[in-house]
Amino acid sequence: MTSNMTLPPLRDETATQTSTADGTQSAAATADEHRLQHDFQDEQRLSTSVVRAVAAALETDPLALDEQLHDAIDPDALDRLLGGDPNNGSGCRLSFEFAGCAVTIRGDGQIIARPNA
Repeated sequence: MTSNMTLPPLRDETATQTSTADGTQSAAATADEHRLQHDFQDEQRLSTSVVRAVAAALETDPLALDEQLHDAIDPDALDRLLGGDPNNGSGCRLSFEFAGCAVTIRGDGQIIARPNA
């Protein structure tokens, strides 16, 4: 399948995870995690940002993923649930499996994709 679709750049956040004195993990990403902050002001849909985050975590092109997002979750429902105003869903968190990754989306637009071992 070929496509002429191009995706605009997004802010990409990758960091290392650290443990606190009480043994809990900090909010920073581990080396095997990919974090991406969805821009709610942009016209790009949250579901598109999810595909981009997973592709980056797997170090592949978004169009080369083995699975379509709609095979894992309804993209339209995802966009309606968390893709609008970040203040409306700031306390929400949604997790699911997609294309060999564990994906977590926070209501503030942060997407975390971690390849399954």
